Amino acid sequence: MGRIKLTPRTESIVKIPIKPGSPLVGMTRKREVQEGVILAASLTKVVDGYAVTSILNANDTEVDIQEPLVELDEVDPMWDRGCGTEFESQDREREIITKLMLEHLNAEEKTL
Repeated sequence: MGRIKLTPRTESIVKIPIKPGSPLVGMTRKREVQEGVILAASLTKVVDGYAVTSILNANDTEVDIQEPLVELDEVDPMWDRGCGTEFESQDREREIITKLMLEHLNAEEKTL
């Protein structure tokens, strides 16, 4: 496994190795890899044994860490079935316009 260099006080998108046997699409768990270095919880996909996720270096100094070997948690494919469909509107544009505060605009600005 390789190493990852993280600049101080930044969030970086990184490619990390995934433990064999993990699902091909899953969630990484949020965890502190070392003091001040936090691996984000994220939905990701395995490609060639690696997945892309976000990692935060909250330290004031540059950090060089060993690539963490991560196991993905399986995601329930039925979880999002029907999610939000009961709220979908047939005329979304009209619905948005009615919710916007337009009182401060003149007639020309309202038509843009």
